[in-house]
Amino acid sequence: MPDLVLVAHSGNLTTNRTIQPELLDELPATDARAIRSRRDLNLINLLMGNFRWQRGAIRKHAQAAVLGVVEIGAGDGTLLNQLMNSFNSVPLTGLDLIGRPGSLHRDINWVPGDLMKSLGGLSGGVLIGNLILHHFHPADLEIIGRHCGRFQVVAFSEPLRSRRGHFWGWLLHPFVNDVTRHDLHKSIDAGFVPGELPLQLGLDPEHWNIVESGTILGGYRLIAYQRI
Repeated sequence: MPDLVLVAHSGNLTTNRTIQPELLDELPATDARAIRSRRDLNLINLLMGNFRWQRGAIRKHAQAAVLGVVEIGAGDGTLLNQLMNSFNSVPLTGLDLIGRPGSLHRDINWVPGDLMKSLGGLSGGVLIGNLILHHFHPADLEIIGRHCGRFQVVAFSEPLRSRRGHFWGWLLHPFVNDVTRHDLHKSIDAGFVPGELPLQLGLDPEHWNIVESGTILGGYRLIAYQRI
């Protein structure tokens, strides 16, 4: 049975957050369908402008970034490699279940394994995540939120839980494989609406400046930085 997290919203937003298993998480990293699906994700990120937004967030908080940028759910390392090209003096670290990608720049640190465990040993200036937090249940998000306190800035790009997102997802079906077609709709159903993620992460507005935004293509974005 899917796990339902009830949140009341109206209009173009769906009402329930539904967390269900995604096919990509169950496939070996070397499986051909998984490799193709990760390429599809890069296409989706390009269309949604997620990587561009992450680069802009780091550029805006350059003073924090010099202390290091950590990406959770770093996947094949595409975003980290882009960040290396844009900010080659910034220490970069990626966390993911899979082993170090062969294409990852040699100067980027990589921590394989369960991020719920490995994140506890890390700190830095900026913590980023792209299409990763929607995989987690509220109890896990609360734990991740506690780890956020060791960073000055957090920036997360996730699916906006909306009918609009499903519409754009259906338009992508001819261009992506079966894994991606399945997973992208599960991701949208597990995504977030404004006000939800900061609450589940436990980001106290008294200690954090919180900015949320949405995109026309169904993206949800959260950037928060600690009050000094």
